[in-house]
Amino acid sequence: AVSSGRIQAPGFFASELIRKAYSRAAWIGDSPGYVDPDKDVQAATDRIAGRLSTLDEETALLTGGDFEANLRQMAKEKRMLDKAGLAPAPPQPKPATGKPQDDDTPPVPGGQPNQGGGQ
Repeated sequence: AVSSGRIQAPGFFASELIRKAYSRAAWIGDSPGYVDPDKDVQAATDRIAGRLSTLDEETALLTGGDFEANLRQMAKEKRMLDKAGLAPAPPQPKPATGKPQDDDTPPVPGGQPNQGGGQ
């Protein structure tokens, strides 16, 4: 498109550095959506913590958003909340799901650990 003149890109053919600057684009596309949002977010958090991914990559994958734009927006929102004398809402604890514990052992009434040993 540049060589045909359809797109104007001054310096594109004159400098490899300029050509790379024009060409350094990444198209992410739509995010795939969620099957289990909690697990998807936890997996993203684990990849970042394990240095397998970045905040920028995970933001694009999970929401299709731009991490730097989100960061600027979050800073703006914090300034607005501070100016209004409001603090951001603290994270709310998740309600109990009633699912078995991690070891798939049903909880024992009264909160005592299951000692095993059958019935």
